[in-house]
Amino acid sequence: MAQADLRAWVEEIESSGLAIEDSGSYPMVDEGHYFYGVPESGEGNFYTVVARKRSGIFMVNLISEDGASVAEFSHEVMKLETRLDNDLGTMIPE
Repeated sequence: MAQADLRAWVEEIESSGLAIEDSGSYPMVDEGHYFYGVPESGEGNFYTVVARKRSGIFMVNLISEDGASVAEFSHEVMKLETRLDNDLGTMIPE
């Protein structure tokens, strides 16, 4: 079920009409996908990660008005992933 939910969220973002400049697999979780592009405001950049950790699905959405790079956004999400790994790894069943 979690994999189907993940696919649905990815498809929703892909068909949202957002200006996606880059996307791909996100390696820090059991399964994940990232999107990078220009937000609806037209200023700066957004970075969204849709991911599955065990049987839990989560989304992280970051926006930078000064145009952060994919690497900068990914670094920030990795900080969250460490915490989520501890919490989701012990509280959510596989």
